[in-house]
Amino acid sequence: MLGTAGDQEPVSTGGSAKIVASCVGLTGFAVAMIAGAGADNPLDVTITRALFSLVVCMIIGAIVGAAADVAMSSAIEQLQRTGATPISSETKQVPNDAGGSVSEKQVTS
Repeated sequence: MLGTAGDQEPVSTGGSAKIVASCVGLTGFAVAMIAGAGADNPLDVTITRALFSLVVCMIIGAIVGAAADVAMSSAIEQLQRTGATPISSETKQVPNDAGGSVSEKQVTS
């Protein structure tokens, strides 16, 4: 899905599940390899457990990444429905009297 925020660059969603799954899976693999080496386990046992950890962690990462994709898509759709435009990075936030903040562009205009 592709969302846009005003005149800014399009925001793509859908790829973060693969990225999160890969990162979590490789982290699980690395931790299992280091733990196996630290425990002086035989190499075949260490690699087998590390590969199992890789698969399990990739599945967990894919679920977490998919949930993040759904949340991001939902937030983008809600912003598009309400017509809200996010504050640009060049707009400076300044505090107001009510304890919130407003953009400097709103203050000066």
